[in-house]
Amino acid sequence: MNARRFHALGRTIVTGLALFLVFGASALTARAAQVTIPCGDSVNSNKSSSLRFRFTNEGDCSARVEAFSLANQSGTVLLDITIEAERTVEINRDDVAQSFRVSAVGGGVEAMLISNALVGNKATDASYWARAGEDAYNANLGNVGIGTATPAAKLDVAGSIAVSGQPVIDDAGRFVGSTEGLATHNPKQLAMLRWYDANESGITYTVGGGAFGFAFDGQHMWVASAFTNTVTKLRASDGETVGAFAVGNGPRALAYDGARVWVVNQIAGTVMKLRASDGAILDTIAVGALPSAIAFDGANVWVTNQDSANVMKIRASDGTVLGTFPVGTWPRGIAFDGANVWITNSADNTVTQLRASDGALLNTIAVGSFPFGITFDGTNMWVSNTFSNTMTKLRASDGTVVDTIATDAPVNAAFDGSHIWVPNNAAATVTKIRAVDGTILGSYAVDTDPEYVAFDGANIWVSSEPFGTVKKL
Repeated sequence: MNARRFHALGRTIVTGLALFLVFGASALTARAAQVTIPCGDSVNSNKSSSLRFRFTNEGDCSARVEAFSLANQSGTVLLDITIEAERTVEINRDDVAQSFRVSAVGGGVEAMLISNALVGNKATDASYWARAGEDAYNANLGNVGIGTATPAAKLDVAGSIAVSGQPVIDDAGRFVGSTEGLATHNPKQLAMLRWYDANESGITYTVGGGAFGFAFDGQHMWVASAFTNTVTKLRASDGETVGAFAVGNGPRALAYDGARVWVVNQIAGTVMKLRASDGAILDTIAVGALPSAIAFDGANVWVTNQDSANVMKIRASDGTVLGTFPVGTWPRGIAFDGANVWITNSADNTVTQLRASDGALLNTIAVGSFPFGITFDGTNMWVSNTFSNTMTKLRASDGTVVDTIATDAPVNAAFDGSHIWVPNNAAATVTKIRAVDGTILGSYAVDTDPEYVAFDGANIWVSSEPFGTVKKL
Protein backbone atom coordinates (compact mmCIF):
# COMPACT_ATOMS: atom_id res chain seq x y z
CA MET A 1 0.00 0.00 0.00
CA ASN A 2 1.33 3.46 -0.88
CA ALA A 3 2.13 5.66 2.09
CA ARG A 4 -0.56 8.21 2.89
CA ARG A 5 0.58 11.76 3.44
CA PHE A 6 -0.45 14.99 5.08
CA HIS A 7 0.30 18.41 3.70
CA ALA A 8 0.60 21.50 5.90
CA LEU A 9 0.40 24.57 3.68
CA GLY A 10 1.55 28.02 4.81
CA ARG A 11 1.66 31.35 3.08
CA THR A 12 5.28 31.92 4.05
CA ILE A 13 8.36 29.70 3.97
CA VAL A 14 8.96 27.83 7.24
CA THR A 15 12.56 28.49 8.16
CA GLY A 16 13.16 26.37 11.26
CA LEU A 17 12.36 22.93 12.61
CA ALA A 18 13.55 22.34 16.20
CA LEU A 19 12.80 20.47 19.39
CA PHE A 20 10.14 22.31 21.34
CA LEU A 21 10.62 22.55 25.09
CA VAL A 22 9.07 25.09 27.42
CA PHE A 23 10.79 26.77 30.40
CA GLY A 24 9.59 29.48 32.75
CA ALA A 25 6.46 30.03 34.85
CA SER A 26 5.22 32.69 32.43
CA ALA A 27 4.55 29.96 29.88
CA LEU A 28 1.76 28.62 32.04
CA THR A 29 -0.38 31.65 31.27
CA ALA A 30 -0.42 31.03 27.52
CA ARG A 31 -3.60 29.68 25.96
CA ALA A 32 -3.60 26.40 24.05
CA ALA A 33 -6.32 24.55 22.19
CA GLN A 34 -6.33 20.90 21.19
CA VAL A 35 -8.45 19.51 18.38
CA THR A 36 -8.72 16.19 16.60
CA ILE A 37 -8.74 16.39 12.81
CA PRO A 38 -10.96 13.73 11.23
CA CYS A 39 -10.03 12.15 7.92
CA GLY A 40 -10.20 14.54 5.01
CA ASP A 41 -10.95 17.54 7.23
CA SER A 42 -8.71 20.49 8.03
CA VAL A 43 -7.95 23.05 10.70
CA ASN A 44 -7.01 26.67 10.13
CA SER A 45 -5.29 29.29 12.26
CA ASN A 46 -4.93 32.99 11.67
CA LYS A 47 -2.83 33.57 14.80
CA SER A 48 0.89 33.33 15.39
CA SER A 49 1.11 29.73 16.47
CA SER A 50 3.05 26.51 16.62
CA LEU A 51 1.82 23.02 15.85
CA ARG A 52 2.29 19.73 17.67
CA PHE A 53 1.20 16.69 15.67
CA ARG A 54 0.44 13.33 17.26
CA PHE A 55 -0.16 10.39 14.95
CA THR A 56 -2.62 7.82 16.26
CA ASN A 57 -5.04 5.14 15.11
CA GLU A 58 -7.97 6.97 16.66
CA GLY A 59 -10.88 8.55 14.84
CA ASP A 60 -13.19 7.25 12.16
CA CYS A 61 -10.43 6.18 9.78
CA SER A 62 -9.58 2.52 9.54
CA ALA A 63 -6.35 3.26 7.70
CA ARG A 64 -3.26 4.00 9.74
CA VAL A 65 -1.22 7.15 9.09
CA GLU A 66 1.87 5.85 7.37
CA ALA A 67 3.69 8.99 6.38
CA PHE A 68 3.71 12.71 6.93
CA SER A 69 5.09 15.57 4.88
CA LEU A 70 5.27 19.32 5.42
CA ALA A 71 5.60 21.64 2.46
CA ASN A 72 5.76 25.40 2.01
CA GLN A 73 3.59 27.38 -0.35
CA SER A 74 6.02 26.78 -3.21
CA GLY A 75 5.68 23.05 -2.78
CA THR A 76 9.15 22.52 -1.36
CA VAL A 77 9.08 19.55 1.03
CA LEU A 78 10.51 20.59 4.38
CA LEU A 79 9.75 17.43 6.35
CA ASP A 80 9.07 13.90 5.12
CA ILE A 81 8.63 11.16 7.76
CA THR A 82 7.57 7.53 7.56
CA ILE A 83 5.44 6.64 10.58
CA GLU A 84 6.34 3.26 12.07
CA ALA A 85 4.61 3.71 15.41
CA GLU A 86 2.81 6.35 17.38
CA ARG A 87 5.02 9.38 17.29
CA THR A 88 4.88 13.03 18.22
CA VAL A 89 6.35 15.54 15.80
CA GLU A 90 6.76 19.07 17.11
CA ILE A 91 7.13 21.92 14.68
CA ASN A 92 8.30 25.35 15.86
CA ARG A 93 8.16 28.21 13.40
CA ASP A 94 10.26 31.35 13.42
CA ASP A 95 7.79 33.22 11.24
CA VAL A 96 4.22 32.22 12.03
CA ALA A 97 2.46 35.53 11.50
CA GLN A 98 0.41 34.08 8.64
CA SER A 99 -2.38 31.54 8.78
CA PHE A 100 -1.85 27.89 7.98
CA ARG A 101 -3.95 24.82 7.32
CA VAL A 102 -3.45 21.14 8.14
CA SER A 103 -5.46 18.57 6.18
CA ALA A 104 -6.01 15.01 7.27
CA VAL A 105 -5.74 12.24 4.71
CA GLY A 106 -5.65 8.89 6.49
CA GLY A 107 -5.62 8.08 10.21
CA GLY A 108 -6.56 10.54 12.92
CA VAL A 109 -4.33 13.50 13.77
CA GLU A 110 -4.28 15.61 16.90
CA ALA A 111 -3.08 19.16 16.37
CA MET A 112 -2.09 21.31 19.35
CA LEU A 113 -2.41 25.02 18.59
CA ILE A 114 -0.16 26.97 20.92
CA SER A 115 -0.01 30.74 20.94
CA ASN A 116 3.24 32.47 20.05
CA ALA A 117 3.51 33.81 23.60
CA LEU A 118 4.07 30.27 24.77
CA VAL A 119 6.50 29.24 22.06
CA GLY A 120 8.58 32.39 22.17
CA ASN A 121 10.87 33.81 19.53
CA LYS A 122 14.11 31.91 19.02
CA ALA A 123 16.06 35.07 18.37
CA THR A 124 14.98 36.99 21.45
CA ASP A 125 13.23 34.73 23.97
CA ALA A 126 15.47 32.91 26.44
CA SER A 127 12.78 30.30 27.09
CA TYR A 128 13.17 28.97 23.53
CA TRP A 129 15.36 25.95 22.86
CA ALA A 130 17.18 26.23 19.58
CA ARG A 131 19.47 24.14 17.43
CA ALA A 132 22.87 25.05 16.04
CA GLY A 133 24.19 22.29 13.82
CA GLU A 134 24.19 19.16 15.99
CA ASP A 135 23.90 21.17 19.23
CA ALA A 136 20.81 22.25 21.16
CA TYR A 137 20.99 25.26 23.45
CA ASN A 138 18.88 27.49 25.64
CA ALA A 139 19.73 31.00 26.82
CA ASN A 140 17.54 30.69 29.91
CA LEU A 141 19.08 32.59 32.85
CA GLY A 142 17.39 30.36 35.43
CA ASN A 143 18.01 26.79 36.54
CA VAL A 144 17.29 23.45 34.88
CA GLY A 145 15.86 20.55 36.87
CA ILE A 146 15.82 16.87 35.96
CA GLY A 147 13.49 15.00 38.27
CA THR A 148 12.83 18.11 40.35
CA ALA A 149 10.48 21.05 39.89
CA THR A 150 12.60 23.29 42.11
CA PRO A 151 16.18 23.16 40.76
CA ALA A 152 18.70 24.75 43.11
CA ALA A 153 21.52 25.16 40.58
CA LYS A 154 22.06 25.67 36.85
CA LEU A 155 21.63 21.91 36.52
CA ASP A 156 19.97 20.04 39.37
CA VAL A 157 19.57 16.28 38.90
CA ALA A 158 17.41 14.38 41.39
CA GLY A 159 19.13 11.03 40.99
CA SER A 160 22.30 9.47 39.71
CA ILE A 161 24.26 10.35 36.57
CA ALA A 162 25.83 7.90 34.14
CA VAL A 163 28.10 8.24 31.12
CA SER A 164 27.70 5.62 28.38
CA GLY A 165 25.76 3.48 30.81
CA GLN A 166 28.41 3.65 33.55
CA PRO A 167 27.43 5.47 36.79
CA VAL A 168 29.70 8.39 37.65
CA ILE A 169 27.65 10.23 40.28
CA ASP A 170 25.39 8.37 42.70
CA ASP A 171 22.08 9.69 44.05
CA ALA A 172 23.88 11.11 47.10
CA GLY A 173 26.13 13.27 44.91
CA ARG A 174 29.26 11.17 45.40
CA PHE A 175 31.68 10.48 42.55
CA VAL A 176 31.66 6.76 41.81
CA GLY A 177 33.24 6.71 38.36
CA SER A 178 36.66 5.62 37.24
CA THR A 179 39.61 7.63 38.53
CA GLU A 180 41.57 6.90 35.38
CA GLY A 181 42.81 10.21 34.01
CA LEU A 182 42.14 12.05 37.27
CA ALA A 183 44.87 13.58 39.40
CA THR A 184 45.48 11.18 42.29
CA HIS A 185 48.85 12.63 43.31
CA ASN A 186 49.35 15.81 45.29
CA PRO A 187 51.93 18.47 44.30
CA LYS A 188 54.55 17.10 46.69
CA GLN A 189 54.27 13.62 45.17
CA LEU A 190 54.40 15.05 41.67
CA ALA A 191 57.54 17.04 42.50
CA MET A 192 59.17 13.82 43.71
CA LEU A 193 58.11 11.98 40.53
CA ARG A 194 56.29 9.54 42.74
CA TRP A 195 54.20 7.70 40.16
CA TYR A 196 54.39 4.40 42.04
CA ASP A 197 51.91 3.30 44.70
CA ALA A 198 54.39 2.38 47.41
CA ASN A 199 58.16 2.43 47.80
CA GLU A 200 59.11 -1.21 48.23
CA SER A 201 62.86 -0.72 48.27
CA GLY A 202 63.06 -1.35 52.04
CA ILE A 203 63.43 2.12 53.61
CA THR A 204 63.28 1.31 57.32
CA TYR A 205 64.29 3.40 60.36
CA THR A 206 64.92 2.17 63.88
CA VAL A 207 63.26 3.89 66.82
CA GLY A 208 62.61 2.65 70.35
CA GLY A 209 61.11 -0.78 71.04
CA GLY A 210 57.35 -1.14 70.87
CA ALA A 211 56.84 1.37 68.07
CA PHE A 212 53.22 2.48 67.99
CA GLY A 213 51.55 5.81 67.11
CA PHE A 214 52.62 8.63 64.81
CA ALA A 215 52.19 12.38 64.54
CA PHE A 216 53.38 14.51 61.63
CA ASP A 217 54.27 18.18 62.23
CA GLY A 218 54.78 19.18 58.61
CA GLN A 219 58.50 18.36 58.53
CA HIS A 220 59.06 15.60 61.04
CA MET A 221 57.47 12.28 61.86
CA TRP A 222 57.10 11.63 65.59
CA VAL A 223 56.92 8.01 66.79
CA ALA A 224 55.86 6.71 70.22
CA SER A 225 57.89 3.77 71.58
CA ALA A 226 56.07 2.07 74.46
CA PHE A 227 58.86 -0.31 75.51
CA THR A 228 61.50 2.40 75.91
CA ASN A 229 59.16 5.17 77.14
CA THR A 230 60.43 7.55 74.49
CA VAL A 231 59.18 9.59 71.56
CA THR A 232 61.46 9.81 68.53
CA LYS A 233 61.48 12.76 66.12
CA LEU A 234 62.50 11.78 62.57
CA ARG A 235 63.13 14.15 59.70
CA ALA A 236 60.55 13.01 57.15
CA SER A 237 62.67 13.77 54.10
CA ASP A 238 65.47 11.34 54.96
CA GLY A 239 64.50 9.59 58.22
CA GLU A 240 67.35 11.20 60.17
CA THR A 241 66.76 11.09 63.95
CA VAL A 242 66.49 14.68 65.15
CA GLY A 243 65.81 13.78 68.77
CA ALA A 244 64.56 11.11 71.18
CA PHE A 245 62.68 12.37 74.26
CA ALA A 246 61.82 10.61 77.49
CA VAL A 247 58.13 10.68 78.34
CA GLY A 248 55.79 8.77 80.67
CA ASN A 249 55.23 5.05 81.07
CA GLY A 250 53.88 3.29 77.97
CA PRO A 251 53.55 6.03 75.33
CA ARG A 252 51.16 4.79 72.67
CA ALA A 253 49.38 7.53 70.70
CA LEU A 254 50.37 11.02 69.52
CA ALA A 255 48.71 14.17 68.17
CA TYR A 256 50.07 17.47 66.85
CA ASP A 257 48.26 20.76 67.57
CA GLY A 258 50.28 23.10 65.36
CA ALA A 259 53.01 23.88 67.89
CA ARG A 260 53.08 21.00 70.38
CA VAL A 261 53.06 17.21 70.30
CA TRP A 262 50.69 15.45 72.71
CA VAL A 263 51.70 12.03 74.05
CA VAL A 264 49.31 9.46 75.54
CA ASN A 265 51.15 7.54 78.27
CA GLN A 266 48.91 4.49 78.53
CA ILE A 267 50.40 2.81 81.62
CA ALA A 268 50.94 6.07 83.50
CA GLY A 269 47.40 7.30 82.84
CA THR A 270 48.60 10.72 81.68
CA VAL A 271 49.01 12.87 78.61
CA MET A 272 52.10 15.01 78.10
CA LYS A 273 52.48 18.16 76.06
CA LEU A 274 55.87 18.53 74.31
CA ARG A 275 57.16 21.60 72.50
CA ALA A 276 57.60 20.47 68.90
CA SER A 277 60.69 22.58 68.27
CA ASP A 278 62.85 20.89 70.91
CA GLY A 279 60.79 18.18 72.64
CA ALA A 280 60.69 19.99 75.97
CA ILE A 281 57.90 18.80 78.32
CA LEU A 282 55.46 21.67 78.86
CA ASP A 283 52.72 19.94 80.84
CA THR A 284 51.53 16.61 82.21
CA ILE A 285 47.79 16.06 82.73
CA ALA A 286 46.18 13.15 84.56
CA VAL A 287 43.44 11.42 82.57
CA GLY A 288 41.44 8.20 83.01
CA ALA A 289 42.45 4.57 83.23
CA LEU A 290 44.43 3.12 80.34
CA PRO A 291 44.23 6.03 77.87
CA SER A 292 44.60 4.75 74.31
CA ALA A 293 44.10 7.39 71.62
CA ILE A 294 44.05 11.15 71.10
CA ALA A 295 42.68 13.63 68.53
CA PHE A 296 42.93 17.42 68.12
CA ASP A 297 39.84 19.45 67.14
CA GLY A 298 41.50 22.81 66.49
CA ALA A 299 41.28 24.02 70.09
CA ASN A 300 41.15 20.94 72.30
CA VAL A 301 42.56 17.44 72.51
CA TRP A 302 40.26 14.48 73.14
CA VAL A 303 41.59 11.37 74.91
CA THR A 304 39.94 7.94 75.04
CA ASN A 305 40.22 6.20 78.42
CA GLN A 306 39.82 2.50 77.71
CA ASP A 307 39.22 1.18 81.23
CA SER A 308 37.17 4.21 82.30
CA ALA A 309 34.75 3.90 79.35
CA ASN A 310 34.89 7.64 78.70
CA VAL A 311 36.63 10.37 76.77
CA MET A 312 38.13 13.58 78.14
CA LYS A 313 38.20 16.99 76.47
CA ILE A 314 41.29 19.06 77.34
CA ARG A 315 41.93 22.64 76.29
CA ALA A 316 45.19 22.59 74.36
CA SER A 317 46.34 26.06 75.33
CA ASP A 318 46.54 25.45 79.09
CA GLY A 319 45.73 21.79 79.74
CA THR A 320 42.42 22.45 81.50
CA VAL A 321 40.07 19.47 81.51
CA LEU A 322 36.81 20.79 80.05
CA GLY A 323 34.70 17.66 80.37
CA THR A 324 34.51 13.89 80.70
CA PHE A 325 31.89 12.08 78.60
CA PRO A 326 30.74 8.45 78.86
CA VAL A 327 30.96 6.30 75.72
CA GLY A 328 30.92 2.54 75.11
CA THR A 329 33.03 -0.20 76.62
CA TRP A 330 36.76 -0.15 75.86
CA PRO A 331 37.00 3.04 73.80
CA ARG A 332 40.10 2.72 71.66
CA GLY A 333 40.26 4.89 68.51
CA ILE A 334 39.18 8.49 68.04
CA ALA A 335 38.85 10.91 65.11
CA PHE A 336 37.48 14.42 64.52
CA ASP A 337 35.42 15.30 61.42
CA GLY A 338 35.33 19.09 61.74
CA ALA A 339 32.25 19.17 63.96
CA ASN A 340 32.01 15.88 65.84
CA VAL A 341 34.23 13.38 67.60
CA TRP A 342 33.96 9.68 66.73
CA ILE A 343 35.08 6.92 69.11
CA THR A 344 35.41 3.17 68.53
CA ASN A 345 34.19 0.97 71.40
CA SER A 346 36.08 -2.30 71.01
CA ALA A 347 34.11 -4.43 73.47
CA ASP A 348 30.69 -3.14 72.30
CA ASN A 349 31.39 -3.41 68.54
CA THR A 350 30.06 0.12 68.15
CA VAL A 351 31.11 3.62 67.24
CA THR A 352 29.99 6.63 69.30
CA GLN A 353 29.51 10.08 67.77
CA LEU A 354 29.76 13.08 70.12
CA ARG A 355 29.23 16.75 69.29
CA ALA A 356 32.60 18.40 69.82
CA SER A 357 31.20 21.68 71.10
CA ASP A 358 29.56 20.17 74.20
CA GLY A 359 30.15 16.41 74.15
CA ALA A 360 26.48 15.60 73.55
CA LEU A 361 25.77 12.07 72.34
CA LEU A 362 24.60 12.17 68.71
CA ASN A 363 24.70 8.56 67.57
CA THR A 364 25.78 5.02 68.36
CA ILE A 365 26.42 2.80 65.33
CA ALA A 366 26.96 -0.94 65.15
CA VAL A 367 30.07 -1.96 63.20
CA GLY A 368 32.25 -5.07 62.96
CA SER A 369 33.91 -7.12 65.67
CA PHE A 370 36.46 -5.36 67.90
CA PRO A 371 36.65 -1.97 66.18
CA PHE A 372 40.02 -0.42 66.92
CA GLY A 373 41.16 2.56 64.82
CA ILE A 374 39.03 5.16 63.04
CA THR A 375 39.98 7.60 60.26
CA PHE A 376 38.14 10.45 58.49
CA ASP A 377 38.46 10.96 54.71
CA GLY A 378 36.59 14.26 54.49
CA THR A 379 33.23 12.58 53.88
CA ASN A 380 33.26 9.18 55.56
CA MET A 381 34.58 7.52 58.68
CA TRP A 382 36.62 4.34 58.20
CA VAL A 383 36.57 1.85 61.08
CA SER A 384 39.12 -0.96 61.46
CA ASN A 385 37.33 -4.08 62.73
CA THR A 386 40.23 -6.24 63.85
CA PHE A 387 38.42 -9.48 64.71
CA SER A 388 35.99 -9.48 61.78
CA ASN A 389 38.78 -8.66 59.29
CA THR A 390 36.87 -5.80 57.73
CA MET A 391 36.84 -2.06 57.27
CA THR A 392 33.47 -0.34 57.79
CA LYS A 393 32.85 2.86 55.85
CA LEU A 394 30.37 5.17 57.61
CA ARG A 395 28.86 8.30 56.07
CA ALA A 396 29.79 11.04 58.53
CA SER A 397 26.68 13.12 57.87
CA ASP A 398 24.28 10.50 59.25
CA GLY A 399 26.27 7.43 60.35
CA THR A 400 24.91 5.19 57.60
CA VAL A 401 27.06 2.16 56.78
CA VAL A 402 28.14 2.81 53.18
CA ASP A 403 30.41 -0.17 52.61
CA THR A 404 32.25 -3.05 54.24
CA ILE A 405 35.61 -4.09 52.79
CA ALA A 406 37.43 -7.32 53.61
CA THR A 407 41.01 -6.98 54.92
CA ASP A 408 43.16 -9.04 57.32
CA ALA A 409 43.09 -8.05 61.01
CA PRO A 410 43.11 -4.28 60.39
CA VAL A 411 44.11 -2.15 63.35
CA ASN A 412 44.26 1.45 62.18
CA ALA A 413 44.16 3.44 58.94
CA ALA A 414 45.42 6.63 57.30
CA PHE A 415 44.01 8.79 54.48
CA ASP A 416 46.29 10.23 51.78
CA GLY A 417 43.73 12.43 50.04
CA SER A 418 42.44 9.71 47.71
CA HIS A 419 43.10 6.38 49.40
CA ILE A 420 42.78 4.64 52.73
CA TRP A 421 45.88 2.74 53.86
CA VAL A 422 45.25 -0.13 56.28
CA PRO A 423 47.91 -2.07 58.22
CA ASN A 424 46.96 -5.77 58.34
CA ASN A 425 48.38 -6.97 61.63
CA ALA A 426 48.14 -10.69 60.90
CA ALA A 427 49.41 -10.57 57.31
CA ALA A 428 52.26 -8.06 57.87
CA THR A 429 51.04 -6.02 54.92
CA VAL A 430 49.50 -2.64 54.23
CA THR A 431 46.48 -2.46 51.93
CA LYS A 432 45.65 0.51 49.71
CA ILE A 433 41.90 1.11 49.24
CA ARG A 434 40.37 3.64 46.87
CA ALA A 435 38.28 5.77 49.21
CA VAL A 436 35.52 6.68 46.77
CA ASP A 437 34.34 3.13 46.06
CA GLY A 438 36.24 0.77 48.38
CA THR A 439 38.22 -0.91 45.60
CA ILE A 440 41.39 -2.61 46.87
CA LEU A 441 44.26 -1.40 44.70
CA GLY A 442 47.13 -3.35 46.23
CA SER A 443 48.83 -4.76 49.33
CA TYR A 444 52.49 -4.23 50.25
CA ALA A 445 54.76 -6.16 52.60
CA VAL A 446 55.97 -4.46 55.79
CA ASP A 447 57.58 -5.65 59.01
CA THR A 448 55.90 -7.97 61.53
CA ASP A 449 52.82 -6.81 63.49
CA PRO A 450 52.12 -3.49 61.78
CA GLU A 451 49.68 -1.50 63.86
CA TYR A 452 49.87 2.25 63.20
CA VAL A 453 50.11 4.13 59.92
CA ALA A 454 50.56 7.81 58.94
CA PHE A 455 50.86 10.00 55.84
CA ASP A 456 53.41 12.81 55.49
CA GLY A 457 52.05 14.39 52.32
CA ALA A 458 54.02 12.12 50.03
CA ASN A 459 54.79 8.84 51.80
CA ILE A 460 53.06 6.29 54.00
CA TRP A 461 54.75 5.35 57.27
CA VAL A 462 54.04 2.08 59.10
CA SER A 463 55.25 1.09 62.56
CA SER A 464 56.27 -2.42 63.66
CA GLU A 465 55.75 -3.04 67.36
CA PRO A 466 58.16 -5.92 68.08
CA PHE A 467 61.04 -4.66 65.95
CA GLY A 468 60.90 -1.05 67.09
CA THR A 469 61.06 0.08 63.45
CA VAL A 470 59.08 2.21 61.05
CA LYS A 471 58.91 1.66 57.31
CA LYS A 472 58.51 4.48 54.79
CA LEU A 473 56.58 3.40 51.70
